[in-house]
Amino acid sequence: MSSLLRFLKRDHHAQHNPQAESPLFILPAELRLQIFNLVLNCSVIWLSVGETWDGLYLELDEGGNKIMPLRATTIFASRLLSLLLSCARAHDEALPLLYSLNTFVVSELRTLRFLANGVGAPYITRLEVLVTTTFDIPLGPSHDSFTRWNRWIGKKCLRERKWARQWEPVKKFGSLQYLFIELEARGVFWKEIVRPFESVIIKPLEGLLKDGTVGKLRLFWDRPLGHEIAAEEVLDAWAIERVVESCALRSWLAERQPRR
Repeated sequence: MSSLLRFLKRDHHAQHNPQAESPLFILPAELRLQIFNLVLNCSVIWLSVGETWDGLYLELDEGGNKIMPLRATTIFASRLLSLLLSCARAHDEALPLLYSLNTFVVSELRTLRFLANGVGAPYITRLEVLVTTTFDIPLGPSHDSFTRWNRWIGKKCLRERKWARQWEPVKKFGSLQYLFIELEARGVFWKEIVRPFESVIIKPLEGLLKDGTVGKLRLFWDRPLGHEIAAEEVLDAWAIERVVESCALRSWLAERQPRR
């Protein structure tokens, strides 16, 4: 069983030993918290969902962040848990700092749900959600969609509601100060397919930002064509960035759009 799993399974309501003889807890509380600040500041912690015989749990993502070498981020973040696992008193004092000092990154909406239901959710101040799959996006009929997408008409409402529910956990992070969301459609073909449905895709993001929360959205496709609604017109409180690749296929698909 991983150290993070043991940490999450601990009885957080149990009485802990005051550790009166520990040199750490003899120090004044202010000085002790300064030490915790230095130890627990990892900057970025990547999380994913793991599975054991008795269910699912959150674990440190071993994939890294595409900038640091593989596992380097995980190894660094794993050291943070040694302090929290040393004793119950250290855990209770350091837990809010661990979650409030660092940026937590998830690459699956399932992981987002687990994190929102965890003990650290009320303390998280910085969150990044990276969604890089197309298949959960609620594509539906659109003015500029191709004929072959008409088969989605019957399931459009159900898929939109499911897509919206997956973003509800963000509202549980009561101390959130920074929210970054990245939506990427894999492949040039999918990037062009999702463009007409941008209004549906970004609709659940409305209302996620609370007073004082900074929001940034990165989309890996160009603005919709014609009269389709773009994110810039709806999410006025967000800073929106688009990463667009120029290619022959995108130009060819754009030419096939009906002229208005």
